Amino acid sequence: VLNLNQDTCLDKKFSIIFYLINDSAFSLTMPASSATAIATYSLNKMISVLNEAFKPICVQFEHCKTVIIPDYELNQWKIGTTQPEIFGKYYEKNVINIYIPYAILPPVPDYPEELFTFPLPPVPQGTFVTRDAIVMPKGAALKPVTPPGFVGSSLLHVFGHYFGLPHTYFEKD
Repeated sequence: VLNLNQDTCLDKKFSIIFYLINDSAFSLTMPASSATAIATYSLNKMISVLNEAFKPICVQFEHCKTVIIPDYELNQWKIGTTQPEIFGKYYEKNVINIYIPYAILPPVPDYPEELFTFPLPPVPQGTFVTRDAIVMPKGAALKPVTPPGFVGSSLLHVFGHYFGLPHTYFEKD
């Protein structure tokens, strides 16, 4: 854990709703499913990673509920077609909505695949209105990456984007 000297304590708590999309075997809705237990463990681990990372600035995250989306055909997130259907039924204001499909189909060029913003009609062409929504493919949030063993860096990366932080490696002098 990196300890930085900081003098800002935001004293904020954010509520998160996780949306899991069932698979074709409906393993998430089967009674006493091991898939459900594994998913619950993973979601709680995600909250722990976030709380540990944001602790120095006094920001906390709370897992307020998990929603199972029963339509397994939505488990392959297709930009432009999946979100209107899901947001119409499965979206809540004033919380961070995290959607975890099995896969995100190839992203549109120059469109961030891990944080989606959507136009809401009627808005002028080229204007985007941000939704409190993150879409991450299953397995990406807790996948260890370099440095070896750093679990959660993809999750922290996407939350950086969510809170408006740019990539630092694109900075120019």
